[in-house]
Amino acid sequence: MKPSAPFVTVVSGSPRNGTALMMHMLLSGGLEVLVDGAHRPGEPDPHGYFDYAPSLMLDVESSTSDWVASAQGMAVKVMPYQLQYLSPAFDYRVVFVCREVGDVLDSWEAMGLVRAAFTPREGEADQAAGIDSVAFEAKLLRQPRLRTLFVRYLDLTADPAEQAARVAAFLGLPLDAGAMAAAADATRR
Repeated sequence: MKPSAPFVTVVSGSPRNGTALMMHMLLSGGLEVLVDGAHRPGEPDPHGYFDYAPSLMLDVESSTSDWVASAQGMAVKVMPYQLQYLSPAFDYRVVFVCREVGDVLDSWEAMGLVRAAFTPREGEADQAAGIDSVAFEAKLLRQPRLRTLFVRYLDLTADPAEQAARVAAFLGLPLDAGAMAAAADATRR
């Protein structure tokens, strides 16, 4: 099913924040997703990363109009710093997934991407991230073409049903919130 929408649903958040989980939830709820086969499913994302190569090149390519025009009514994953490069000719609904910095570092370490020796002292990363994220969130919320809903990863995993309902209501699309919640719940096992 491709719900009719005059906007592109954008899922954003830093790597390991839960963006692939949110994309999986949206797909399970009935929203078509814009992905390619660049990153295959596997550990730690058994359903895939849900990446789309052109969205990863927003800061390099000058025109996004072609693929964004065809993405209306669909969901696509975009890195936070690349949101500024989305074509101003279109409207977007951004589902921004946030996660505590310490949890992100733990996830990266579990994947072998960082070593424990490089993790900041307790509280340092969270304090720095809090300052940066507040400014970033305020800037994002002032963008009229980027209506944004912030979803905390901890809330998403603690109560998938509530967060799925929030996302479906924010998008205003006929999504199956129960299927979205079930997709999130299944990844917690």
